[in-house]
Amino acid sequence: MASLVITEVRPTIGDTLLSPKKVADRWGVKPSTLASLRSAGKGPRYYKMPNGMVRYPDWAVFDYELGKVAA
Repeated sequence: MASLVITEVRPTIGDTLLSPKKVADRWGVKPSTLASLRSAGKGPRYYKMPNGMVRYPDWAVFDYELGKVAA
């Protein structure tokens, strides 16, 4: 049985939210690369805001960078 990876989460008070551009700049990739990861169900967890904008909580980016999240 395959495990389910939840990539869309809800923001909490105190979360520092990063735009896809900021994460892409940090990683040296294009924002479209992050969009592809999201589409494939991979990459760090993210918030999809009511207006459709995507934001990454800093803790999710850090966890992903440290390998704490299944890719």
